[in-house]
Parts: sequence; C-alpha cells; structure tokens
Amino acid sequence: MRIERVMLKNYRQFKDMEIPFKKTSSRDLHVLIGVMGTGKTNLLNAINWCLYGDEPYLSKQSQQLPILNLKTIEEAEEGEDNDVIVEVSVQTEDNKRIIFTRKMIFRVYDVGMNPQKQDTIFEVKVSDAKGNMKILK
Repeated sequence: MRIERVMLKNYRQFKDMEIPFKKTSSRDLHVLIGVMGTGKTNLLNAINWCLYGDEPYLSKQSQQLPILNLKTIEEAEEGEDNDVIVEVSVQTEDNKRIIFTRKMIFRVYDVGMNPQKQDTIFEVKVSDAKGNMKILK
C-alpha cells in the first residue's frame, strides 16, 4: 500500500492544502525537507491523527494550541462551526483505492476562548473492482 495524497483542511497551521505523492517508479521515495516550524512533523501527526485519532509527535508548545487552524478561529463568527479534516488516500497493490477521512467539528464561541469540540467523524471509503466507492463507517 502506498500513500497517493494527503488533504488537510484547518489542521493546525495548514488552512487548506493537498499534498500529492506522485508515483514515478515502482520504488518511490518521498523526502520532506524544510526549515524548522514549517509543518513536517505536523504532516506526520496529521496522517497519524487521520488513521488512529492521536498526534504522538506534538511539542509542548503545540499541545497547548487547538487542533483547529488559528486563522480559522480568528475569522470565525461567534457560534460558528468549523471543521478540521484530514484525508489520506492510499492505493493497494491490486490498484484499489482506500480513502481514510477524519473530521472533527468545533464551535467557536469567542476569539479568546478555545473552540469547543462538537463531534468527530471517521470514514473509510474503499473502491471495488469497477472503481465504485463503498463507504464504511
């Protein structure tokens, strides 16, 4: 199984981002390079959060911040719901696609207050031999 893409919406410092992992050969290797604080570890945390519901590599500073993007909180109206969504799309060796999606809904009451978690949804979609998607919850 190989990761094809990761989609992040309002997850920590990622407002709206899609990261494709293009297949260029049968033995791909993707390397993440960037200066400190650009989100390399948070990308790995996002994948882990999507699949397992936890973020094992958070720094002490990040643990004190909400998972909902700070800019989204700042722009939200009082009482507005905002989603944190991470989607991991993988391809199996027999060319089936599996899409894992974790969505957490937060309500923003006041800019100075941490948003309140309302719900969490985890969904798995699996393609059949014809490419049709079946949703497993």
